[in-house]
Amino acid sequence: MGNTLTVLKVIPTSPEVDREALINKVSNEMTPDGIEVLKTEEQPLYYGLFSIFFYMKHPDSEEGSESLNTLQEGILSLEDVESIEVEAQTHMQS
Repeated sequence: MGNTLTVLKVIPTSPEVDREALINKVSNEMTPDGIEVLKTEEQPLYYGLFSIFFYMKHPDSEEGSESLNTLQEGILSLEDVESIEVEAQTHMQS
């Protein structure tokens, strides 16, 4: 069984959101066992608002997909998050 690379695009509610704190919360506090945040990137959108991309490695299995879905729901429930979407998904070579 391999792994999947999923890129999640998170858009905060406003430019005033502490992006570093949001990244740390998702990467260190919310990510369940079996999912690894490989890197994050920030891209400007407009008027000071940035999108945050989380590159995540997880098992290519039903359990891995369920963990990722649970994580997405948790991120979306944060008061500082406006939206979240899967930007890309691909199978990773071992």
